[in-house]
Amino acid sequence: MPIKYNFTKYDELAESIHELAQKKGTFNKQEETLWAEATLIASFASTQSWETHKIISDGNPHLLFTSPKVREEHRLAKEEKWKRVRPPDIQEVACKQIKDNIFYTWLSVNAENGSRGKYITAWNSLKQRFNEECDGITIQQQ
Repeated sequence: MPIKYNFTKYDELAESIHELAQKKGTFNKQEETLWAEATLIASFASTQSWETHKIISDGNPHLLFTSPKVREEHRLAKEEKWKRVRPPDIQEVACKQIKDNIFYTWLSVNAENGSRGKYITAWNSLKQRFNEECDGITIQQQ
C-alpha cells in the first residue's frame, strides 16, 4: 500500500530552493528574491542559526547588536546554509510571527546597504505567502 504524503507549501518552497541551489551562474531577479528568502529562513530557523533564533524568540532586538554569533550565523546562512533549508525550517519561520521591528534591527546589523532591498523584498514575500497561516490553519489574532 503506498504511503500518502500531502505536498505542502513548505515542501514546494523547499523544492524551489533546492532547484536554485543546483543552478550554476547568476540569478535573475526572481531567483535573487528566492535566494534572499532562503537566506532569511536559514538565518532565523533554530536548526540552522540557534543564537539568532533564541534572540528573536526572546524578543529583545538590542541583543542582535551585541552578539557576534548573529553576524556569523548570517554569514554562514548567506554562503551555504540557504542551500540546506528544509520544509520544517520553513514552517518554523512561517509560524514564528517575527515582528517587523526585530526583522529591521536584524537587517541593520547584518545587511550591507546594497543588499537590504533584496532582503526587504524577500521578507515581504515570505510574510505575504505565510500571513496569518500555519500550513492552511488560520491563526486567530488576539
